[in-house]
Amino acid sequence: MIKKWDRKTVLTLLYSFVALALAVTVCFLLVSKFSHKEQPKQASSSTSVSTSKSDSSEQKVSISGEYVANTGDKAKIDGGNKEWKINYQTPDGAVSAEFTTEWKSEGETLIATDKMRKSDGNSDFTITIRIFKYKTAKQPLITITMSDGNPAHEMVFANQKDFFEPSDENGEGTQTTE
Repeated sequence: MIKKWDRKTVLTLLYSFVALALAVTVCFLLVSKFSHKEQPKQASSSTSVSTSKSDSSEQKVSISGEYVANTGDKAKIDGGNKEWKINYQTPDGAVSAEFTTEWKSEGETLIATDKMRKSDGNSDFTITIRIFKYKTAKQPLITITMSDGNPAHEMVFANQKDFFEPSDENGEGTQTTE
């Protein structure tokens, strides 16, 4: 026997199905929205993971070569992989030091910091190497900062001589008066 439903029952069932469909849609959208919000958090946490450890292609960066300081002093780095040796001049004479690199990525800059094992026995120095725009520049700027915390003892070297030259950013070049 087929029962005929009255108009009130049909509308109640129809509204119930519409309400159920809306509730399911809202739940689906909320779940997908929260899962999308967590994905950027995971991406930023993977970014911070990349700041603490870089991938293997970044670890193969070579910093071997000659460097110049703002004083005109020179330094030379030899080595490879993660083991390096730097030779440079101090007022007390020639010094060499060994250090390792564990690269961290901060934006477009690779950074490595390590305690130096110096030939003069001074173990207070830390070396920090920065490679700017390492992914995009053909000849990226590399700076080396050696410091024991005393600004008078700090030495800064760069692989580009013009790094220490004053820049004319304000357009205040040489002016002549007539």
